[in-house]
Amino acid sequence: MDFKSAYNNYKAGKATPEEKKLVESEIEKSRLINEYLDGELLPVPEFEELEDMKNIRHRLRRRSAAIVSVSILLCVAIFLGIFYGIVPAVEKSYWNPEESQLNIPYTSDLDMTLAAYAELFSPYTTINHAAVSRRGFASYDISVSYWNSVRGGNLSYANLTLDKNAMTVPRGFLNFSSINIFENACYPKYHADDVVKEHYYEAFSTLPDYLTIDAAVSFTEDLSTEQIIELSDKLLEKDGYLVWIGVRNCNENEQRLPLVGMSPFSGGTIREIEDEKYPCLEIKGKDRNAENIEEHFKSLLKFSKDRILLGRSLPYVPHESYFDDVLSYVEENGINSYGAYISAPPSVMKELIDSGIASQILPEDVWIRI
Repeated sequence: MDFKSAYNNYKAGKATPEEKKLVESEIEKSRLINEYLDGELLPVPEFEELEDMKNIRHRLRRRSAAIVSVSILLCVAIFLGIFYGIVPAVEKSYWNPEESQLNIPYTSDLDMTLAAYAELFSPYTTINHAAVSRRGFASYDISVSYWNSVRGGNLSYANLTLDKNAMTVPRGFLNFSSINIFENACYPKYHADDVVKEHYYEAFSTLPDYLTIDAAVSFTEDLSTEQIIELSDKLLEKDGYLVWIGVRNCNENEQRLPLVGMSPFSGGTIREIEDEKYPCLEIKGKDRNAENIEEHFKSLLKFSKDRILLGRSLPYVPHESYFDDVLSYVEENGINSYGAYISAPPSVMKELIDSGIASQILPEDVWIRI
C-alpha cells in the first residue's frame, strides 16, 4: 500500500484500519521531526567537519589571497607604467631646456638659443648664461644672466619660467626694436619732426663729452658691411661704440617685422659650434672683415630657424618662414644697414649729423662715463 493513496482515503474518511494506522504513524513522525528542528525536543548535535570540506575551504582562502595579491601587483604595475613610461613619453613632446643636442663645451643649448634670439631682435641685450632647474612636469625655472650691450659692467639677472612650452619673460628683458625708431627701416617711413631734430642737435652741440648718449641713429643712405666696419673703427677712436646694426630685410616699400640685426662687435655667450652650416656663428677671434660679418648674420638666421621649435617658447618668435624670407632677401641684395644703435659722446653724435652719415638721431638714454 502506498502512502499517497492511504492519505487521500484518510482525508475522505474512507481509510481502512491499516491505511489509518499508516497515515497517523507518518504524521507522528513528521511532528517529531518538526519539534527536533525547532529545538524543542533535543539540541542540534555537533557534527565533525569532513576532511573534504576543510580542503575546499583552504583552497578558497588561497585563491582569494592570490586574487588580492594579483590585484595589488596590477595596480602597482599600472602606476609604475604611467610614472616611468607614459608620463616621460608625454613630457618628451615638450621642450626640455636641460637637454643638450649641440654638445658645446661650457655652453648649453638654451644659452645658444637665447643668445641668437637676443642678438637678432633685442639690441641692448647680450646673453651670458642660462641656469635651469626642473620644478615639475615639463615645467622649469630659468635664471638668465646678461649684460647691457652698451654699458657692460655687472651682470643683470632675469627670472623666466617655462611651463609646457609657454615661457614667461619679465618686462624689460629681450625687447624688440621699435619699428618707428629709425627713419627708413621699413614701410611706412617715419620722420621725426624738424623741431625735435633741431632740439637734439643743439643738445649734442652743448652737452659735455664726459656724458655718453645711447641713441638710434638713422643713416642718410643704407651702409654696406664695409662702410659699417669703417664707421665702427672711427667710433672706437672717439670713445664711441656701434652696439647693434639694423639689417634691411625687405624692400623699402614693404614691411617685414620684426626688425632684425646683429651685434658683430660684442661679446657674450660662447657660440663656437663645429657645424659647416653655421660659419662664423661665433665671430670673436675671426678677422674683422665684411665676409665674416655677413656670414655671421646668415648663420644667426639659419641657426635660429633650425632651433625655431625650441625657440617658439620664447615671446614674439617669428614663423620659420620669416627666416627663409630674410635669408633670400640678403642673398639677393646683400647685407645693408638703414641704421644702428650707437653709444657715443655728444660731440660724436653731432659729427655723425654734420658729416651726412646720419639723417636722424633719437636719444634713448644719457649716462656719465667713468
